[in-house]
Amino acid sequence: MYYFSLTNTLSPFQINCMTLWRGYLGVWEIKEERLYLIQLNAEFDDDNETTIQDIFPVFSDPVFAPWCTGELRITEGDQMKYEHKGFSQK
Repeated sequence: MYYFSLTNTLSPFQINCMTLWRGYLGVWEIKEERLYLIQLNAEFDDDNETTIQDIFPVFSDPVFAPWCTGELRITEGDQMKYEHKGFSQK
């Protein structure tokens, strides 16, 4: 999570599989041109589930993401092509 690099802290999340190497799944929402984290699905290294308030105790719920200042590109429509290469070197 980019937030951890901004706060100079390590991610406390457990990595259960290589397909989700960051260790968490966030659900986001855009309201009035602002990005909010509305749900966080993750486990700490001690196998306890976490909530948004565990990570952002001083923020209200949902959490406004002031660390996201760039442009979001959101696609819509049908996927035209998918090519899964996995760990391929090709």
